[in-house]
Amino acid sequence: MPVELAIVIVMSMVVGMGGIVALTKIIVGAIERKRNAAAGPSLTSSELKRLIAATVEEATQPLQEKVELLQSQLEPPAPQRLLAAAEDDGDD
Repeated sequence: MPVELAIVIVMSMVVGMGGIVALTKIIVGAIERKRNAAAGPSLTSSELKRLIAATVEEATQPLQEKVELLQSQLEPPAPQRLLAAAEDDGDD
């Protein structure tokens, strides 16, 4: 067998194996893209935390307002009001 023919055969085998590897990579990539598309978009950890924080804040806002109202009603009177009340009692 002439050397040139052996070189052509070996080169054909190398190119053929390279083509098989390239074709395999293309097929695997397509399968992975299809699998990722089926799973849908995913959130990062920070995006999920921000979404949860916003939802919790929105849900608890009415309760926070009610707690603040109750706290303001339960707070002891300011010293100025106490002095005014004492002066009013002293006038009697």
